[in-house]
Order: sequence, then C-alpha cells, then structure tokens
Amino acid sequence: MRLYRAAADASVPTPCSFTTTAGGAAVYQDNPPFGGPWLYRAEIQPPEAWILDVYALGSGSDEALSALVAAAGCRHPGAASPAAWLSMPGGPAARLRAAGYRWVRIADDFPCGAETWTWIGDADDFLAGDEPELELEEA
Repeated sequence: MRLYRAAADASVPTPCSFTTTAGGAAVYQDNPPFGGPWLYRAEIQPPEAWILDVYALGSGSDEALSALVAAAGCRHPGAASPAAWLSMPGGPAARLRAAGYRWVRIADDFPCGAETWTWIGDADDFLAGDEPELELEEA
C-alpha cells in the first residue's frame, strides 16, 4: 500500500501520520507546525495483527476514541479526536505498541474524513527494518 506524508525531512518520528492520497498529504505542506514543505511516499505491507483499524467509526466519534482507549488499556481522556489522542505525550502510542500494534488507521479531522495511517513503532522496529522508509515524491 502506498502512503503519503508532508514533512521537513525523511525522518519517521513516533507517532507519525500518513494519508492514502498525495492530495491529502499536500494540504500539510503549508500547515505549520504540522507537516512540512516536502511530499514523501512510503510503501508498506504491515501484517494484519499490527493494524488497529477504527477508520469506519469516524473522525469525531467517541466510538473511535473509545476503541483506541480500550485497545491501549487506559482511561478515556475526555474530549479529544483520535488523531489528537494518538499524538498526546505520556504514552498512548507506547501502550498500543505494547498491545502489539504498529499502525493505527483512523478517519482524520483534517482534511475532514481523510484516511490516516499513524505509525506508532519504536527504535526496536527501526533496528528490525520494520519502520516505513520515505522517498521524495516527484512533482
């Protein structure tokens, strides 16, 4: 599967969000502090067991957030979108990683309803060669 990301460089921090369309990523090329001027692509083929998929539950739904919270085994943070919750400091990504996930598929709120794949891998995944590799997308 091909994913896209706008960023200032080809690093892949945790968490790191991608979208399924170049156009969806392009809106982040001029959206500081999110994204960056360069458009990158990555080809991924994660095992199904690595994917926590809550896309069908919607971007602003409490159902999607509740499903993420349940998978992480932590308490509900209150009002937050799935995308915002995944990027919170303090461990949501680490807890999901401990549960066996490396990718979370959500419906994002910007651009509204975008299919977003969030990488939540860590240094061990990088050392094993499982981290997505970014290539500059040609204009």
